[in-house]
Amino acid sequence: MMFRRVHFGRSPARTAFSLQEVMVAVGILGIGLILVASVFPVALSQHREAVEGAQTLTLAHRAQTVMETRVNRNLPLPAGAAGLLWQPSANGSLVAGDNNPWFVLPDANIDVVTGNWIPLGGPGGYQCLLNNLFLPLPPLGSPQRCENPLFWGADDETTDARLPVNDLEASERPYRLAWTGFYRELTDGRIQFAAAVCRQKRADAFVAQNLGDLSTAFSSPTVDSSLVCRMPLPWRITAVYSGGRTLSAPTLPVVPPTVFGELMPAGSKVVIMGTVYGPAPQPAIPVGRPLTVSKSAAGEVDVLENISDLPGAPYTLDLWVFPPPYAGGQFGAKSPVLDWVFF
Repeated sequence: MMFRRVHFGRSPARTAFSLQEVMVAVGILGIGLILVASVFPVALSQHREAVEGAQTLTLAHRAQTVMETRVNRNLPLPAGAAGLLWQPSANGSLVAGDNNPWFVLPDANIDVVTGNWIPLGGPGGYQCLLNNLFLPLPPLGSPQRCENPLFWGADDETTDARLPVNDLEASERPYRLAWTGFYRELTDGRIQFAAAVCRQKRADAFVAQNLGDLSTAFSSPTVDSSLVCRMPLPWRITAVYSGGRTLSAPTLPVVPPTVFGELMPAGSKVVIMGTVYGPAPQPAIPVGRPLTVSKSAAGEVDVLENISDLPGAPYTLDLWVFPPPYAGGQFGAKSPVLDWVFF
């Protein structure tokens, strides 16, 4: 009789995984790592936006405090000097229904060429010319309609814990926020303030608007390469509103303009200044309304907001714009403005 030996217990031990098993495991692990890694950019972006939002709010509060405590149109003036605030009327006072448009207040900036802080306000200064509503300009030596002192120092304008004394020190910080102040005076004596809070990265430089000829400077804006600054600079741009959500460049420019859309790429936040051109009676427009650019082309931009309530179209009006950084003869693709805050 034949007997068969029967083995009980464990089967012979396996010494390794098969190649197919290893490949499946690596594939599963890779998919998991990809999913985990994809979370980090989103988390970093959200963290950066949260930090920017907190810094913007803090800087806006500082801007409000500085403007409300230091901008005073009733300060004593030297004999023959003009008022401390820009006025739109010929005699330097407001008349019934003649509210000011939004004007930019004087501040300081770092001149990239010299590397030093320079004031941009005062008679004949960059911001003085931006605000001017009259042609011809008052002759030099006479009281200037925009003879403003510098209301605050550069150390009030940025999120730097320690103010950089020159451009070399400014470049040591990879990122900062800076604000530019605006105001509007009303016929009832009240003054409204606003601030544009902008970002500036280490290598960012911003070019000024050419204000050599104010009769064409706003309708056909061009670059003034003699003034390049480290902090964002405001431009005053004339646009035509013909209805819908589109603002376009004026036709038949007198001088070759900068491409209209380059100054306001998608995502830009601009503000209606309040100056309207055209025959009387001119429409009453919503002065100070912020607009967000949703689409940008060479000669026009579309905005997200419904502006069909702007009356009397078509007509021409001015906008406050902060163009992107400028390098290599062209503007960047992203506006520096984080937000406009009105007080």
